[in-house]
Amino acid sequence: MAFALVPDVTDNHEHLADVVKEIELNVGPIYSLVKNAGYGHEGTLEESSMEKLREQFEVIVFGAVAMIKAVLPYMRERRQGRILNVTSMGGLLFKASHPPWQRRSGPSGSM
Repeated sequence: MAFALVPDVTDNHEHLADVVKEIELNVGPIYSLVKNAGYGHEGTLEESSMEKLREQFEVIVFGAVAMIKAVLPYMRERRQGRILNVTSMGGLLFKASHPPWQRRSGPSGSM
């Protein structure tokens, strides 16, 4: 049996942990997490507002960490589980018009 959930990773991070707990209790053990949340932001660094950069890091870095932190205790307890963190090549391939996008790929890709 498979169960898929597409949460808003910018949601209250404690809420994400509650959702995972509810799934563990009512649906069954979570054996895999596929983290693929993200979006691109084009523009040079000086054209990008701090607000837009923070929004992007909230999704790509902090959202990923929140989801991993939510499922990891259950996986550790069972000593079983997989986390697939899908990122991009942006951290390796630099493009002058994508500095914010590239910088977020490095932190999320190295998790």
